[in-house]
Formats: sequence, structure tokens, C-alpha cells
Amino acid sequence: MECPKCGNEVSAGSSFCPHCGASILPEGTVATEPATLLMQPEAAKIQQPPPPVPSSARVRSRTLKKVLIVLGIVFIFVVIGAVLVVTLFIGAVKAPVDVTNRYIKAVNDGNAKAAWELLHPDSRFKTGYSFSEFQQDVVERSKGSLLSWNAHHVEVSGSKAVVDADITFKSAGEESLKFALRKKNGRWLIYDYGYE
Repeated sequence: MECPKCGNEVSAGSSFCPHCGASILPEGTVATEPATLLMQPEAAKIQQPPPPVPSSARVRSRTLKKVLIVLGIVFIFVVIGAVLVVTLFIGAVKAPVDVTNRYIKAVNDGNAKAAWELLHPDSRFKTGYSFSEFQQDVVERSKGSLLSWNAHHVEVSGSKAVVDADITFKSAGEESLKFALRKKNGRWLIYDYGYE
């Protein structure tokens, strides 16, 4: 069969020319196929998108991402918290020992002013002595009497601490002293001390 419009061959039984789209039906007959589908079969095919990811898989993927983000944030906070706890613990333990060692050194060096500044305002030394009495009765009597000292063990409870110190005297050998410290305005200060 031949297309009456373009003259190209058309298969028998076709309603439209696949080349030009002209109707090849006898007049008065209604076509059942659109001309564009016959004319351009490849263009007329609709490309199918890839199958969608099932919604449950998408939800699992999003949930996993959220969980990983939350775990990362929790991990960061745990690390920061651990660093702060360790820093505070070391500071709480180290500071009373440091103050005790500085006080013993100041007394042994005869530096009454440095020793006086390390005493708590409510200590028996500051309430029972004037500075000059402390210098004469405590510092001058103890000046240069030590060979060595080691403040080593500390127990901290809130704003109170107890530090054990081993002291070696030039004349009397080794003794153990227990120092009580109190915090005042964020600073550890010597509150009292005596032999065990």
C-alpha cells in the first residue's frame, strides 16, 4: 500500500503513514491511533525512571545517619567531660600538696612573709600570733632545720584537704607531719599542722 500524501510504502491495515503522519483511511473512518505515535515510535516511548528506593530503606539510611551524628556528638562530650574531670582532679590533688611544700620551704628558708601568706586567715597561727611573733616563734626557730621534705599523700573533701609530709630534720631524723588545708577564695591555704 502507498501513502497518498508522501508516496512511501505503508503496511496494510495501517491507519496513518509512519513517515508523514497522514491518514490513509478512507474518508469518514475515524482513526484509533494518534498519528504521532505511528510517526515517531522511538520518541513516543516514555523513558521509565529507575525504580524508586523503597521508603523503608530510605528511612533506615536517614536513621543511621542521625544515629551516627548523635553518637559522634556524645563521644565528643564524653571526651571533653573526661578531660575536665581529670584536670579538676589533678588540680584538686596537686594544689594542696604544692601549697604544703611551698610552706615548708618558706619556713625552712626563713622567709616568714611567704609562709605567712600561705596561712589561712582562721588558722591558729594567724589568730594566735602577730606576724612578728610568727616570724620569731615559728620561722626563726625552724629556719634551716630540715634536710629534706616530701608532701606526698593528700585527701580532698570539698574545701578541706589533709596532706601527709615526711620531713627529715638535721638533728632529730625523720618525722611525719599532717597538714590540714582549707580553701579561701579559691586558694588552698595551710589551716593547721602537727605531728602524727
